[in-house]
Amino acid sequence: KTTFLYIDAFKYETYLLRCKRKFLKKIHSLNNPNFRKAAKEFNNIGATFVDDKETQLIGKKVLDRLTKEEKKLKWEVIKEGNSINLKSDLFKSFPELRELCEKILEPVINEIYKSNYKVFFGVMFKSFPFIKNPTGSQIWHSDGGPGTCINIMFYPKGVSENQGAMKFISWKNSRKILIKCDQYIKNNFNIKKASKKEIRDAKADFYENEIKNDDDIHVFQPTSDNGSVLFFRNNCVHKGGYPKENND
Repeated sequence: KTTFLYIDAFKYETYLLRCKRKFLKKIHSLNNPNFRKAAKEFNNIGATFVDDKETQLIGKKVLDRLTKEEKKLKWEVIKEGNSINLKSDLFKSFPELRELCEKILEPVINEIYKSNYKVFFGVMFKSFPFIKNPTGSQIWHSDGGPGTCINIMFYPKGVSENQGAMKFISWKNSRKILIKCDQYIKNNFNIKKASKKEIRDAKADFYENEIKNDDDIHVFQPTSDNGSVLFFRNNCVHKGGYPKENND
């Protein structure tokens, strides 16, 4: 619940500060200018997009393994969620992702946090328009986790607008409309009686209207032709993964 997150935010921030103090004793500097630039953009906007030779090479390796190991991998089709999810263990099935963590994710996150990090979980999925409407994370939302959490999307072969590339707004604008939306929900819904879907849909509609009607809000939608990575704050208002017809 939102009230829980507001109350608990301090302990996550405090924990991050403790991690920073210990980290700085061990690491004197991180010198890659591209990673520093990505971290600066992340801290300014709430998101950053990395598309370089390393992400492209690792993306190719993942795609090659997808082809070679196709019969060994286990998938779950979730038509109501417009998704096909990998059931096999992600890092065991795709050891190349450890290379991604070491070469790209870790140095960028180290620059953002100025500390080490933990991975909560990893998933692989294919978005496919089984039903003719976006659903779940394909509509505007924020994830509602601790503010220190970062979402990372890896696109092994890149992503286009037609494939449903992630859309998001800056953390500054997200914070503004999240606060307004909280008040709107409190004023118009009985939280105890309303269903989760009812509240989620109402929030999505509220975010969409705010984004459309506020000229100061810019919607970002980075795309690429090859392997690429998107980092964004889990509470930046975002949506993605609903491809147009004949795309996935």
